[in-house]
Amino acid sequence: MTFIAKWPLGIAIGLVISTTAVAKNPPNYTHYINPDAINYDLSSFSAEEQKFYDKVIYVSAPSGGKIPILAAPEVSKEQLLRSYNIMTFFLTNFDDLKYGTNRGATADQMVRTGAKLVMPDGEDGDSRVAEQDLTGQPLYQFEAPTAGSADYINNNYEHRDASYEEIFHLVHHNGFGQNSTLGVLSDTWGGVELKAAMESAIDKNLWQDGFWFGIELRQWLAEDAAEYEYFVSIMDACYGYWGEHLKTKVQCGGAHTNQRPVKT
Repeated sequence: MTFIAKWPLGIAIGLVISTTAVAKNPPNYTHYINPDAINYDLSSFSAEEQKFYDKVIYVSAPSGGKIPILAAPEVSKEQLLRSYNIMTFFLTNFDDLKYGTNRGATADQMVRTGAKLVMPDGEDGDSRVAEQDLTGQPLYQFEAPTAGSADYINNNYEHRDASYEEIFHLVHHNGFGQNSTLGVLSDTWGGVELKAAMESAIDKNLWQDGFWFGIELRQWLAEDAAEYEYFVSIMDACYGYWGEHLKTKVQCGGAHTNQRPVKT
């Protein structure tokens, strides 16, 4: 029987273990999504989406609704499955966290708001799918390296792993909510606490203009996207995805990690 270890960062590691050697349903493992869950019937999607994508997998919500993840032919099944795994990680209850319970309500909210992840070919600015043709939150082919690949192991910034960032954007915007979007945490973490933390970081010059590819904070503030970017900048720093840009150290969950977008 194959079990997948579900570690704190949501990275799945396959372990083939004899059913006679472990207890039934061991608590620290979860069954990984079966590749047979990938669906190649896109008849329920628009003609435009059928033009760019050839497969879909669904994340199920307690209400019975589904959150689709559409992928282009160039996107591998392994990339699609990893995206599914990361999204379900963000939608898994963690009872010891302040806002870690009832993530099912977050998934239901995502269904109500029409959340959709799309995985186009290529990369941002170099894809068959033009920006105006995007019908959901994008995660491009070349920004979703799979575990064990050279880009993943070497943390290749040319193909930086943006999977956690982009998928969390979708969960945040359509599920948790923030100051201007309704969600299950828009009255607490998303719309109050996170905004206050972001404003404090800006006031104290801890989060600065120009860190992200020269984009200025005022642009994100004008687009009402600053809270999203503030949180994922910290999350990506903690996960080590800014290790390419060694600047300072940040303490995250007991481990020092090289980081760039938020300085200490």
